[in-house]
Amino acid sequence: MTSLRSSDPDLPLAGLPSAGRALLRTAPVELAIAEVRYASVGESVSTDQALAIKDFAEERGVIFTSLEPAQKNELMVEFGPSGANPQVQVSARGWQFGRDGGQILATVLPDSLVVQTNRYERWSTSLRPILEALILGIEANLKPELLSRLGVRYVNRLVDADATSALAWQGRISDAFLGPVLDPVLGDKVVAAQQQVELSLGTAQGALIRHGAFRDAAAQNSMSYLMDIDVFDASTQRFSSSDVLGTSQRLNRTALALFKQVIEPSYWGTLPTSASKSDDD
Repeated sequence: MTSLRSSDPDLPLAGLPSAGRALLRTAPVELAIAEVRYASVGESVSTDQALAIKDFAEERGVIFTSLEPAQKNELMVEFGPSGANPQVQVSARGWQFGRDGGQILATVLPDSLVVQTNRYERWSTSLRPILEALILGIEANLKPELLSRLGVRYVNRLVDADATSALAWQGRISDAFLGPVLDPVLGDKVVAAQQQVELSLGTAQGALIRHGAFRDAAAQNSMSYLMDIDVFDASTQRFSSSDVLGTSQRLNRTALALFKQVIEPSYWGTLPTSASKSDDD
């Protein structure tokens, strides 16, 4: 599989137009996730290993205030004379690290790391420092040998209290994505529309965009727009913390580039932005 190790981490995948350095002053991100999968190092992460990773992170300024057991479950279905017999089995045991009252959570398992936050501002402050501290700690203490998948995911919620119908998003979301909302007969009758677009961005790289308008009870029952962007690299390579961080940064830039492709330039121009001074936001 093709590796991105030699690629510029600031360039989006597949030659997508760069999103530039202008950042939204108030990010519409409801949830941001970074995932790293690697060849399993066993059935569990021990207490000593978890504490060592926690200490490793704290030495780099990333303080976790909670540490709780975590596990990965698998559903096994056995068929017998009486029919299907589903059973939930624990396939791996690890630990969940928490901070900021649970707004930032990181789960370390024998075969993966998942970092998530519902208080996202920018890559360089909200995800990268935590991902970097934990990946370095995992590299030093768990010593995984192979990296199998990297992914970043952003769940965006665009809100307009004056949007009374899905058609209100015409001119703000690209016509190519609005689909049935633009139908001359059915468009103004659409009360919800969810679609999934799968993109190939390389031999082992791709993206999923789940999007659509929905009735938002949290926004005065107006029509909000959901844009869930998941970008990944599934190339298998030797585990290296520097490769993880560089590729993850490029996936982040790709997610932002896709976001800008889905929304209309005129709508982006109405969103409050601020210039970025960092090369990895």
